[in-house]
Amino acid sequence: MPTEEGFHQTWYVDSSVILRALLGDSPAARAWFTQAWANHDRFVGSRLTEVEVYRTIAKAGQHPSQARPYLGKFTLLLIDPVVDDAIALQQRLAAGDAIHIATAQTLGPKTVAIVTHDLQMAKAATQIGFTVVDPVTDDPGCTPVA
Repeated sequence: MPTEEGFHQTWYVDSSVILRALLGDSPAARAWFTQAWANHDRFVGSRLTEVEVYRTIAKAGQHPSQARPYLGKFTLLLIDPVVDDAIALQQRLAAGDAIHIATAQTLGPKTVAIVTHDLQMAKAATQIGFTVVDPVTDDPGCTPVA
């Protein structure tokens, strides 16, 4: 059912999923994006997502424009206001994951679901009350997020 903003679902997407779809490592992640685009879902990330995606693309020897078909569909939130919240999180998380979760918290667990392939981030987000989805089901090392 569409929300009042006209979106079916709002997803906070971690760069791990974007990169697996973008770099062709996961047809399942790419198919998930295709379906979500068809559903007119809303995609949210942080400026950290943008940095992680562009830096990884450059490291892989690809031009930054390769990321635009994905990142161009995102609303990217500023991270300055959430740095203190990221520091305060009780869960054991890498710095980037803490910033992602703190940024998603600005929208709230009832408003946004988190999409990640990072098991530690998924566990922490679930503990806080977020719905978590891992569409990267075709990764040979995949430990599905429950």
